[in-house]
Amino acid sequence: MPPVLVYLTGIALAGGVAFAVVRSLQPSLQRLLVDLCGTDDRARFWTAFSGVMLVLVPLIGAMMHRPTLTSDWDALFDLTLQLRLALIGLVAATLCLGLVLSRFIPRQDPSPPAPGGPARTPDAPPAEPMLHGS
Repeated sequence: MPPVLVYLTGIALAGGVAFAVVRSLQPSLQRLLVDLCGTDDRARFWTAFSGVMLVLVPLIGAMMHRPTLTSDWDALFDLTLQLRLALIGLVAATLCLGLVLSRFIPRQDPSPPAPGGPARTPDAPPAEPMLHGS
């Protein structure tokens, strides 16, 4: 197999894997971003931006390796190296996206409200204790 064909096959495989990951994350990411951004338009922009990053970073990783074929087995090893670099890029981009989003997701109070007491919202300060006789 000519080196150019091996190179292009590796890029196509990397792009296909990245695109499949983006398609699987897109519905959940869209709902999360609507909640965080407040409007559908903002959420669509950030969903598209995230999708582009999750595809481009692995493709850049796959393009970093140029095949050098001396035997038939070299094509397989070159393809696996390209895919490995693409997957490293995909994992790195996904982790970065997750870290950035996790900073904006409000934390829930893990303790349930006291029985008979007022329910607390995550952003509300704790209720002042009532003093009897004052």
